[in-house]
Amino acid sequence: MGQLNLLIVLLRTLAWGRFQEESTHREVLYTEKEVTLRIIAHGDRRQAIVQTGKALDAMPPNDTNLLKHLSDIGSCLVTRDERAIQPNDLNQAIHWLREVVDMTTYRDDGHSEYLSSLGNLLALRYTREGQPADIWLAILFLEQALASAPANSPNRMYWLSSLATILAWKYEKTHSLVDLQYAILRSQETLGATPKDHPNRAAVLCKLGDLLHFRHAHERKTAADGDRNLDGYKACLLCYSGSWSCCNGSPVVRIKAAQKGANIFLSLGHWGEAISLLTQALELLVKISSHDLKEPYQQRMLRQFAGLPMSAASAILSTNTTQKKAVKALQILELGRDVTSKIWLGFAHGPPQRRDKFNESTPSVDTAWAANERQTFDFRTALYSPIEGDIMALATKGPVVVINVSPFRCDALLIETNAIRQLPLPNLHYLDIVQKVELLKSFNSPTKRTYQDRSNMLDLLEWLWDAVAEPILKDLEFREPPVGNNWPHIWWIPTGLLSLLPLHAAGHHRSSSFETVIDRVVSSYSPSLNALLYARRMPVNQYRTTEEALLVSMETTPECSPLGMAKNEMSTVETLLPSSISKIKLENPCKEAVMNSLRQCHIFHFTGHSVPDPVEPTKSRLLLQDWQQDPLTVEDIVNLKRHDHQPFLAYLSACSTGTSCAEEESINLMTACQIGGFRHTVGSMWDVYDTYSVDAARVFYGTLVSNAMAEDHAAALGVHLAARHIRNTFLDGKESDPFAWAAYIHMGP
Repeated sequence: MGQLNLLIVLLRTLAWGRFQEESTHREVLYTEKEVTLRIIAHGDRRQAIVQTGKALDAMPPNDTNLLKHLSDIGSCLVTRDERAIQPNDLNQAIHWLREVVDMTTYRDDGHSEYLSSLGNLLALRYTREGQPADIWLAILFLEQALASAPANSPNRMYWLSSLATILAWKYEKTHSLVDLQYAILRSQETLGATPKDHPNRAAVLCKLGDLLHFRHAHERKTAADGDRNLDGYKACLLCYSGSWSCCNGSPVVRIKAAQKGANIFLSLGHWGEAISLLTQALELLVKISSHDLKEPYQQRMLRQFAGLPMSAASAILSTNTTQKKAVKALQILELGRDVTSKIWLGFAHGPPQRRDKFNESTPSVDTAWAANERQTFDFRTALYSPIEGDIMALATKGPVVVINVSPFRCDALLIETNAIRQLPLPNLHYLDIVQKVELLKSFNSPTKRTYQDRSNMLDLLEWLWDAVAEPILKDLEFREPPVGNNWPHIWWIPTGLLSLLPLHAAGHHRSSSFETVIDRVVSSYSPSLNALLYARRMPVNQYRTTEEALLVSMETTPECSPLGMAKNEMSTVETLLPSSISKIKLENPCKEAVMNSLRQCHIFHFTGHSVPDPVEPTKSRLLLQDWQQDPLTVEDIVNLKRHDHQPFLAYLSACSTGTSCAEEESINLMTACQIGGFRHTVGSMWDVYDTYSVDAARVFYGTLVSNAMAEDHAAALGVHLAARHIRNTFLDGKESDPFAWAAYIHMGP
């Protein structure tokens, strides 16, 4: 029976990975024997499962080696990341564990554990396949486990916690108040069984808060007055605050609880309480992101809390005080972006010495302002948040516009040389942004786009003008097209989902009016204020026309459509660049050749395919000849670290190089070039037409060379004029095709 117990422990480790996020709990399960079995199974996991399964099927039921084989299977299935478990592995684990349950009775030692393990595995399968039978059986087996276990069993609180979680899932499916009440009852039992100093108490309180929140929402639906006062939320707020106060609990669970409690305060207009919770949660997020966490854990953590800085900024901007709240909102947004970069890229945006300090120390967010409403808001360091004077200095070349979006409110933060101002955007709503982003994603590839797609895109640009761009340009006094070629310049730093939409192209393009961004200002983007600040501090006059240009052309790429205009584009660029610039031309190269030249070139022009990775943005890649074996990724570009002798330009003539995952809006191929050291980056927000790429490159490099590459404004102006040229030249009747010209964007100082 010892081997059988060991199998169950291993399978329970597998199953509980779904419900328990606290590493301390998992470590309790990793006994010396388990470690031994995991080492044994360290080879080919799939082959071990297949071979052991064949042996198991061939054995008679009463064979004395049966339990040993079951144990071998369990060792092969152990993993800390349930996403790595293949469906067949999970199904086989359930099948074999059912056999174990059938082989034992309630009189046998460990029978309760077998039942609970089977229930947890069935629940895990339910989360993947959604079969109602699995959740019913999971509840049944966990109930049986609790009924047959001794009252003093140390495992009761875990089984109760799992049962409460599964019952909550059942309520989400059935919307039955009976299911919800039973889930609350079991969750309260879990809390009673969990010691106050136990690491899992934070998770139990957070889950109970969720259930009580569900109940209050259910009661509000049936109430005549739709009560929204604080009293109705007291029970769940008490749970969330209790979870946050469990200092030895999982940091992820604690931050989640603080965020949920803050969202309730925000929905009720209790700004001070929301600010206090959110700033403390952000402080903890900064602390844990400064540690060397495993990459999958970091990425999952980041996705959960992507909206936390935006919510905190919204709370700050909602307060009655006017004392520098726009500056404070900018600082907390900047801190959030630094956390994003630190988790995904290993360091924050900004100069190298700043990154070193990020790794050496952990900042402390001064929440005194949040506690009083509050007179000061000092992150006590400029390591993460630039000071007010530095922020205003960014507007010397033109205003910088940071747009904060959240479900609670949307605002533009206008940065000028003499002021930082808040401009509420009452016509911009979070749900509308979500719908527009989904619409943008739904558009077909260039070869399949329809007239309806074009019309829908023009509608999107008009909405973007009415809700966002027009009120901002009006407030900044950009009401008419400029006189002559004296184009004003504006830098956009959108947050969240808004970063996926083309602010630079907003406008009414169906008519000949000038109600468009592109007819009033030159637009640039920046991943953050710190990135822009650092780029501005690097002198532009270090660039010379005797530098080296790397020209990469991928006319044919494995598993991709051919690009018939790639050679023409490369020839155009080569002709336009001054003869004093040496050119390295690579046609259909492999990664190694490109990387060798990237370490020394000052202009990098790439013509080919790219693939954004919405799941793991650091794996977004440019496709070279060997991309299937060794892709050129965001990570590779960032690790160039060309800051000591900063290259001038990366021109990525490829599809969707400026596309990001919604939660990680500042991580893509274009921002990788910025962080890797390139001063200016040109790219696209979606799939572009190959036929227009030559015209875009011709206008861009013509503008750049005519300004002797001595002014930053020339790079942004080149992209601006290229987009206007394509829009005005390739008109279809009275309507331009926004897919042809609106994709091109500039990033840089």
